[in-house]
Amino acid sequence: MDLKPHRFNILSFYIMVSISLGQNYSLFFESNAHVAIDGQSIEEITGSSWSYQKSISAWIIPYGQSTNATAGWSGQQIYGQNQMGFGFGNTHGISRGIIDGQDKIWVYNWDGNDDRIGIEYEVGELMHIALVHNDGILYAYKNGILVDQVNSNPTADGGFIRIGGGTENGNAFNGHIDELRVWSIARSAEDIFDQMYLQLNGEEQGLVGYWNFNEGEGLFAYDLSNNQNHGDIIGADYSTETFNPCEDDEIVLWSYCFSVENTTELNLSSHQIQGQISGNIGYLTNLTSLVLSNNDLTGPIPSEIGNLAELEILDLSGNTLTGSIPSEISELSQLSVLNLYFNDLNGQLPDFLQYMTNLNHIDLAGNQLTGPIDNAIIENADSLVYINLSFNLFSDIIPPSIGALDDLRYLFLNNNFISGELPIELFQLNNLRYLWLSSNQIEGSISSDIIELNSLQQLFMSHNNLGGIIPNGICDLSVDWDGQEDIGLTNFNISNNDLCPPFPSCIEGAVGYQDTSNCADMVSIYKGNSVLNGFTLHNAFPNPFNPVISFSYEMHLTQMVEIQIYDTLGQPVKSLVGELQRPGLKAVQWDGTDDEGLALPSGAYFLTIKSSGLSDSRKIVMLK
Repeated sequence: MDLKPHRFNILSFYIMVSISLGQNYSLFFESNAHVAIDGQSIEEITGSSWSYQKSISAWIIPYGQSTNATAGWSGQQIYGQNQMGFGFGNTHGISRGIIDGQDKIWVYNWDGNDDRIGIEYEVGELMHIALVHNDGILYAYKNGILVDQVNSNPTADGGFIRIGGGTENGNAFNGHIDELRVWSIARSAEDIFDQMYLQLNGEEQGLVGYWNFNEGEGLFAYDLSNNQNHGDIIGADYSTETFNPCEDDEIVLWSYCFSVENTTELNLSSHQIQGQISGNIGYLTNLTSLVLSNNDLTGPIPSEIGNLAELEILDLSGNTLTGSIPSEISELSQLSVLNLYFNDLNGQLPDFLQYMTNLNHIDLAGNQLTGPIDNAIIENADSLVYINLSFNLFSDIIPPSIGALDDLRYLFLNNNFISGELPIELFQLNNLRYLWLSSNQIEGSISSDIIELNSLQQLFMSHNNLGGIIPNGICDLSVDWDGQEDIGLTNFNISNNDLCPPFPSCIEGAVGYQDTSNCADMVSIYKGNSVLNGFTLHNAFPNPFNPVISFSYEMHLTQMVEIQIYDTLGQPVKSLVGELQRPGLKAVQWDGTDDEGLALPSGAYFLTIKSSGLSDSRKIVMLK
């Protein structure tokens, strides 16, 4: 049976790869060969803390004939903990044997009962076997898939560890054993499946024993965990036949094999992959496109990503990545597209961006990036066409050097803490089509030079501190004024500022509320009414959340309200409110389900409230 992960055809759109990092070995057992583990810290494995929670896993290949056994622990022991002497069992482990006429791999946890789980197998089959004992339940997995579960009593203290054999009956496993791992925690099915192909560093939480048998010679099996429960190899031989599911010129990532030489494009968007991005990604040096968007990836962006010298597209958006943007990205001299939006990245805007001369598209929206937008970064990144830094924590001013970006067409700086006045250099961007500056702290007036933005199609500057008179020349912009509805605000919004009349005719009745309290004549720009913006959306709590998030909003007027949850692709997944509401403070909760009541995966979402043609959003993160 071939258990190797799926390989993509080299001619397909995305191709996968994995590379062998040096020679891998396994141990071959026959006769009475075994590994004896009698280290000083053996209680870390067999002590009282193990009474209720433990996990064991290994890759095996059985050969030859199976052995008759009266119980799981008396068969061909793959892994086992027991006390010598008949009648003093208290064992847990994995073995091979014929019990009641059934030839199976047995996962057992014996303490006065016969509870065990049998796993079907074929001689010569490469398989991953895992045992999990959690609060009186024994679980058995084959190749990351749950086989069965049974009730099981706690195991007792003491005993010793044997790998491959060494029971009182002298039965030994006949075949290969590799990558044996022992944990003091009950690992989940997701953990088992996601990590069964991954090499460990020995410092993983809950890991108390890790033998990968890669020594290749000698009579000592090194425990690579921090506990250093080294074992004596008795009669077992090293073999180059290992669990490695990939060829010698391949590496494994997320249970897939990837050809190092031939993988040029890797697209795993929306594949439900979990965990951290392995440093092994750095071996795919011929990659030109790496897309891992919209998954459940966590942890930092690995520094090894800087090894991908041919990379042109890097898209890690829509995950829950943390930490700062690694400086090694500066080594990607060919990079043209950098998408890291909708993660939990922090730190400041990297100064190395100014040296990436081929970069024309950068999207860092929906993170927790802070600090100013450095003048030098913008000035020297003169190939940029698309900049999205929205929904972050950026402060200070819009850098005047923005005017040097002659090719810039899209600029999104909304939902930050940017202050100061609009730099006159901003209006030199003749190719600019979209300008989004809403929900900041920008002050001053709108210069008449705004008419120089002769390619502008969308202008959003609502919810700032802008004042003075709106220049009449704004009507000469390329915004689709004829397509504006009184409440649509499709392409233009400068509401919720301190702008004063007289207002240009092209926007009369189409921009919502303007606070005219500082003007000589208190006049609303909202067509036909002198009214307040219809709502105020407050912060959601807790955020991140699990299992329920709450948020409040205040209605200032009686009007229709629509509240929806959107995913990172902009698709609506849950409608929470859609009705006429009276003024007052309101509260709503969301339990992480969609409109059909099904649980949604963890990750980033957007809560959006709409009323009277205006809208407001909050980024929310669900963690499971």
